[in-house]
Amino acid sequence: MPSPFPGMDPYLEMSAWPDFHTAFNTVMRRQLTSRLLPRYFVRLEQRVYVERLDTGWISRQPDLVLTRGTSPTASAVSTPSAVLERSGPIEGIVALPEEQEEVYLSIETTDTHEVVAVIETLSPGNKRPGSDGQREYLSKRELVLRSQAHFVELDLLRGGLRMPMRTVLPPCDYVAMVSHADRRPSVQIYAWSLRQPLPEIRLPLLGDEAILLDLQEVVGIVYEDAGYEYIIDRSVPLLPPVSDEDAAWIQTFIRGPERPAGPGDQDAGSVTNPP
Repeated sequence: MPSPFPGMDPYLEMSAWPDFHTAFNTVMRRQLTSRLLPRYFVRLEQRVYVERLDTGWISRQPDLVLTRGTSPTASAVSTPSAVLERSGPIEGIVALPEEQEEVYLSIETTDTHEVVAVIETLSPGNKRPGSDGQREYLSKRELVLRSQAHFVELDLLRGGLRMPMRTVLPPCDYVAMVSHADRRPSVQIYAWSLRQPLPEIRLPLLGDEAILLDLQEVVGIVYEDAGYEYIIDRSVPLLPPVSDEDAAWIQTFIRGPERPAGPGDQDAGSVTNPP
């Protein structure tokens, strides 16, 4: 079943992203390999790092406040809004470091194994401010930008922070950047909205060689292969939120007559932003 949307499905970002991310890179590799062999080889690389989750400090009012030179009178006591009964321990969850795996593509020459281009598709962790995933990615990004390899960065996520750019981007939901090694710091920027199909980008190779990579075609293949229409729950509020106009536009697609039954179908019309 193809995606009901003309471009990116905004619900992929909420629940199915890890699966989509790996499948997207795998299909993109297959599409490129069929056109680049025998001169180039497309390698599926993997980056592994540890994400140390930090939820921050929990602020609470003290049960008793003493000031210098005073006794704990009624005026010095801060009364909590609720009293916790001393009936035993409560169950909780501690934040533990989690190993994260991200894949990306590296295009190499088949004879000398020279890295010609690197294609990165961002994950939510890469765009989370101050996270280990962001630090790890920005470090790798800088290494590539200082190398002799071309660099392609695909941001197919509406949420999180955009990657550092000196150019102010136009209002958009998604961004693709193509950086030619011999033209840096100048880059080519593709920006588009939720309502638009993904663009064709021009992928540089050695010398003046370049090929067109149709990102919408890749997304379409991934979507049909995975059967996302049968597992995505569209009854939940969309995050990140969209405008009221976009929310109404989304409804016109997910309430179509050919959409198969799936999770939350009885509430399919309740696509709203969270309060």
